[in-house]
Amino acid sequence: MLASFLLFQGCDQSGTQGQNADKQADSTALQAESFATPVTSADTAKATNPTNTIQIVNPKYNDFARLVAGLPIDANSPFKKYDTLANYKVFASDLEKSWSKIDGSRFSKMREWAKTELAEANKDHTDLFYPFSGPDFVNAYNLFPQADNYTLIGLETIIPFPDLDKYNKKMVDNYFFSVAESIEDLLEKSYFLTRRMANDFQRGKAEGILPALCLFIVRTGHTITNIEQVSIDADGKFVLSSIDSVGTKGMRGVKVSFFNPSENRQKSVCYFRQDASDSGLKQSPNFAKFLQNLPTCNAYFKSASYLLHFQYFTTMRPLVLEKAKFILQDDTGMPFRFFDKSKWDLTLYGVYDKPIKDFTYMGQKDLKAYYDSLKAANAVKAMPFDLGYHWGTKDNNLIRAIKK
Repeated sequence: MLASFLLFQGCDQSGTQGQNADKQADSTALQAESFATPVTSADTAKATNPTNTIQIVNPKYNDFARLVAGLPIDANSPFKKYDTLANYKVFASDLEKSWSKIDGSRFSKMREWAKTELAEANKDHTDLFYPFSGPDFVNAYNLFPQADNYTLIGLETIIPFPDLDKYNKKMVDNYFFSVAESIEDLLEKSYFLTRRMANDFQRGKAEGILPALCLFIVRTGHTITNIEQVSIDADGKFVLSSIDSVGTKGMRGVKVSFFNPSENRQKSVCYFRQDASDSGLKQSPNFAKFLQNLPTCNAYFKSASYLLHFQYFTTMRPLVLEKAKFILQDDTGMPFRFFDKSKWDLTLYGVYDKPIKDFTYMGQKDLKAYYDSLKAANAVKAMPFDLGYHWGTKDNNLIRAIKK
């Protein structure tokens, strides 16, 4: 019986990278202005831009995403039969209540804060690069809503949407329960727990990250226009193909194209299942070339298990510092010592004391000293929402770095 699925209160996420780093990060795992009104596939198919006609390649992707998001779907959709099931109605009702609660307590505050504190990053449609993210589109979008393309990197499996027609009633009920369970940590704590992700996104449960990723996309008021498998060639360029032909091993990359009705604009999010450590990139030269080809971007790190602090991320650290013109992160992202103050304008938010107990050895004396010096000058700015490992304690921190 699908009783109360979600009893959440509010905060964000992060999938971890590096085969050795992932084991290290598992110790951590032990640890509106509301959104635009979502539109259906039929609604979006009618929308036109002065220069572009919005085309939905296959409405089943958007319809399925809305189904797992607990949102209304088209009356003629083949998935309509599932939203009449009693247990599904409980799932959808609980998700709606939980989403409204989290939107009021966290997401709306993030959006309001971003209007001023991230105005520089959001003044145009610069792409967002979000390593160690898992399928966390929702926090990225609330902070960086203007980006045209979002690039996420995690270690979790990508699997095409399941064929629910092959499921019996119990399997269908269990599937929606698993989807709800897979996003629970992100909504409650604001980040995905690494250890739980390995379980939540496996086959036989939520069936990979795609349901959670697409749930966040449609829940933030967008319409999915296409989903494609992404491979990367030797030149670091995309090779796109149908996800419907993917075999049982899943994919290494996926591109979800979506329409933003408030901007009348087409956007995309790409998620890659990739070990971003030095050894992982050495074993994936095509992906390493793709990273080298990234255009100037904004970058975001949150609850990142301090991975960039380890010695086996010597490729990713300089790449981010080279490519990013704007970085937003908590103390788990780029080590503070790598921010050259002659090259970066730095602003601190919230409170920095020490890492949570699982990462006590990751304290940064230089960051603490900088916080203390700015605090003495009353120059540390407020952070009016929980986001990161210190959720619920009011000890959250953010660092904003703008390249000079």
